[in-house]
Amino acid sequence: MTEQQLIGHWPLRQDARDVAGENHGVAHDVTFVDSPGDPVEGAAHFSRPGSRIEVPDTHELRLANSDFSFAAWVRCDTPMRGAFGEVLSKFDPEGRCGLNLQIAGSTAGYSSMSDARHIHFGIDDGYVGPWTDCGKPWPSNSLVSALVAFDGDLYASIADADDPMDAARVFRWVGDADWEDCGRLGSDPGHLSVQSMIVHDGRLYAGTGVWDWLRSSGDGFEPALSRVFVYEGGREWRDLGPVGASVRVLSLASFEGELYAGLDRVGGGHCFKHDGQSWIDCGAPDGDNFENLFPVDGVLYGATHKNHYRYEGDQTWTCISREPHGITQTHAFQAYQGKLWAGTWPQGYVLRWEDGAWTNTGRLG
Repeated sequence: MTEQQLIGHWPLRQDARDVAGENHGVAHDVTFVDSPGDPVEGAAHFSRPGSRIEVPDTHELRLANSDFSFAAWVRCDTPMRGAFGEVLSKFDPEGRCGLNLQIAGSTAGYSSMSDARHIHFGIDDGYVGPWTDCGKPWPSNSLVSALVAFDGDLYASIADADDPMDAARVFRWVGDADWEDCGRLGSDPGHLSVQSMIVHDGRLYAGTGVWDWLRSSGDGFEPALSRVFVYEGGREWRDLGPVGASVRVLSLASFEGELYAGLDRVGGGHCFKHDGQSWIDCGAPDGDNFENLFPVDGVLYGATHKNHYRYEGDQTWTCISREPHGITQTHAFQAYQGKLWAGTWPQGYVLRWEDGAWTNTGRLG
């Protein structure tokens, strides 16, 4: 395709003008700076969740069922301090029609977003396809506790199994309904689950626990203290040592180049971070289960059973809400459209954090 056939070309040198036509963009909260690679070319810096370049719709941009190509130079901020965001979006959310191209990291279970960068491309016209059965990692496991994309493959962790030594394992999907055993987190039978998993600084980390809360507090079983392991390849996991005095690493997070871990109430609901050698206590917001951690726009947020907090550094957490809309548990954090979202219990509300308060966006189903 020659330059004369281009639909649009936005060099982003000092503005958002289209040099191939009239599809000029409007910059919102964008700073035009020297290019990291070539100061002559220039670049656009998207520094806030609302930063974007909006190109008005025209007939030329209505691609319909035609073939098209798109190219962009993108550099993500390092270390990660929040969601990476979209590169291109032309999508009608109500009709579920359009396309998007974004940079994102896996979000596994209760854990935060991995700092690994993945390119996601989606195209849709309101079509809902059938589910494909990808099998079961282990015959007697009761739960797949986390799914993570790592080094080009999909990894799954399991909770519990008939034999304790078959539990607390991680598997790699090899296609169809087949899974490769990547080993167990240590050899302590008191660790029955992989409770959390995340990719941080190019390595796969996993935290131990006991998913069966009744069994962990019942007679005849003594849960082991929680630990975090890093994957060494094959079936090998290296122990990074005990984390606090809890029995579950409920959540793992990557933030500003450091690995964080949220623990259960058994050990006082503390958060810890790893400095490369040991675990540093980052405080306990209220002593309850520290279930979620998630960074948005340079802020690390945390959720205990009922309440939500903002991390201020050292061992200080500022409470931003207590039992909003009558919820008693938060089971998921996610970033969407530059805002923090929360999945809650028992009402099943999905909440959105904006203007210093939680907006109830409704419930599923």
